[in-house]
Amino acid sequence: DRKYILVNGAEGSYLLSRQAPSKVLQQLHTDVYGAKILFHSPYLYLCTKRGLTVLPYNRLATAANLSGISPRFTNAGEPDPLLSIAQAPDSSIWVATGNKLYRIADTSRVRQQQFGALSLREFIFTKHALVGYTFDNKLVIAHRYNSPSVQLDYVPENDAVWNKFYPLNDSIVILSAN
Repeated sequence: DRKYILVNGAEGSYLLSRQAPSKVLQQLHTDVYGAKILFHSPYLYLCTKRGLTVLPYNRLATAANLSGISPRFTNAGEPDPLLSIAQAPDSSIWVATGNKLYRIADTSRVRQQQFGALSLREFIFTKHALVGYTFDNKLVIAHRYNSPSVQLDYVPENDAVWNKFYPLNDSIVILSAN
């Protein structure tokens, strides 16, 4: 979300307003290096390696006191950190760990068993598919991702090192490479 800035400081991490960067909206008790931000009303999701922090957007917008807010979905008990977050066309929020995909449902996360132990470093949704790449640099396209019979297509091995997704619209994504 372009309205906010995440910074690591000597005494912790902070969420700042881009309009008033000297004003701390929230001190976070996690390292925000490499964090990803996703806004889905009424929440602002911060995906860090230690967990998923869910902040109530209306309290941020009014600069109300945010003390006492902690990560809603921590990675306790998981051997792998949270890696990425994306919003599906049905507005659901998905997070990837080192070897699992979860869909956020209300106040809990639901493992997406149809993906097995697929490890996605980054991913994005298009209108009809989930597109991501793995740690060993395989590009994966998942059709029927909400179905128990998900269809996974892999781009053949090549020398490309996948980098960043650039969605053009709900059906077309450009993926940068080396």
